[in-house]
Amino acid sequence: MDRMQKTANIWANTVSEKDGVKYYTFSEKALEAYTGKIVNSCVWGFGETRTEPSLTKYLNERLGIKNVE
Repeated sequence: MDRMQKTANIWANTVSEKDGVKYYTFSEKALEAYTGKIVNSCVWGFGETRTEPSLTKYLNERLGIKNVE
């Protein structure tokens, strides 16, 4: 399980699964906290490494988003 899934499992109010796909439900407060963790993690990581010249590419890779053009 990747870091984002682990974090979602912690902050989500409910987690359900259908046909192998997980669905997360967040309260407004929990969603703000979860997205804040994502943004802070990405910004910190980019500032620390600076190995990727494209912030968009770096964020997509860090979040596990593939094949984004």
